Amino acid sequence: MNENTYNYYCDESCHLKNDHKSFMVLGYISAPYNRIKRFKEDIKEMRRKHKNSLEIKWTNLNQWNYPFYLDLVDFFFDRMDLNFRAVLVDKSRFVAEKCGNDYDRFYYLMYYQLIYHKLDICNEYNIYLDIKDELSVYRINELKNILNVKMGTIKKIQHIRSHEVDFLQLCDLFIGAISYNSNDVEQKSIPKIKLIEKIKKRSNCDLLSQTPKNESKFNLFRIRI
Repeated sequence: MNENTYNYYCDESCHLKNDHKSFMVLGYISAPYNRIKRFKEDIKEMRRKHKNSLEIKWTNLNQWNYPFYLDLVDFFFDRMDLNFRAVLVDKSRFVAEKCGNDYDRFYYLMYYQLIYHKLDICNEYNIYLDIKDELSVYRINELKNILNVKMGTIKKIQHIRSHEVDFLQLCDLFIGAISYNSNDVEQKSIPKIKLIEKIKKRSNCDLLSQTPKNESKFNLFRIRI
């Protein structure tokens, strides 16, 4: 394996066309391949500390597991070679005619915006996506077709199950926070509001505005179609 190999763990929130949410969020956690084993051990140790073996999910955040999730946020920001990137998409700006009246194509193009522009031809990448539904195989083939124009930098794209991979779960936590901050006007969950404030403070980002393009640790791109 190339020493400049990175794994991308990708997830999405509010991506369905008719889910009554204004904003779609696509994101990934990026980790250098040679550091993944160490990071897994760190998360395992946090799980032991908090006596929590459950899947990490934004929708599962409550008062009981809030301390564990708080530690996960610090874990991410305290490790310089773990990075996060997300795109925030206003779905009301979807113009069917520009995508051949195909919402799935719109979805693929947004994934392209998420992944393609941060690729480096000096590196190699393994891209992992959460299995969502019966269309998952079709979607991943379309994504391969779109991304493979980047001169062989992508070694692998495949689906994985989120409950088996902590990095994908961590991605779910961050995109869930961005989505909740953008879509839920009447925010009622105190633990979620507190965790959002924690992420805002550590990232120096309000989770609504676009970060500078060269921001690598916590990069948010707000697509204005």
